[in-house]
Amino acid sequence: VGNDCPDLEDVPYLKKVFEGVQELLTDELISSGHDISDGGLLVCALEMAFAGNRGIILDLQSRGKSLFQTIFAEELGLIVEVSRNNLDKVMGKLNGREVTAEIIGQVTTSPLVELIVDGQTQLREETSLLRDMWEDTSFQLEKLQRLASCVESEKEGLKHRHEPLWKLSFSPSFTDDR
Repeated sequence: VGNDCPDLEDVPYLKKVFEGVQELLTDELISSGHDISDGGLLVCALEMAFAGNRGIILDLQSRGKSLFQTIFAEELGLIVEVSRNNLDKVMGKLNGREVTAEIIGQVTTSPLVELIVDGQTQLREETSLLRDMWEDTSFQLEKLQRLASCVESEKEGLKHRHEPLWKLSFSPSFTDDR
């Protein structure tokens, strides 16, 4: 933030974090994840919410930092999404590796983004409205290259995006990849 450049002061700690996340991935305990180093914590969380077309509730503590620093500092870090069923396992594995982790919020099926910092609501808005604001410049540039009606159709379609509905005619099983 400002004139302070993010830096890495503890390479062995980064290695512990990396190995811990790799273990969580191997154990299939992480649903999704994203780094916070490009835009900060709020940008990371918004990108995740936009990708999943979901809402989020973030409940953060500023720990003496400004609101701007709390939500936009581009320090090294990551957000991982973990199901409630796996939360204790994930926290235990990270704590066992002496990796700092904290619960900062939850994903919701409600299409609303809520940001609370130090107990005060700073943002409460529809996910689709925030995504429209986020994508506006891209869509304006697209309109210079394509039919405006096609661009509007794409923009509107984002609001109704959902995961594919797979109907398999077989039961999948792991294969030996050796």
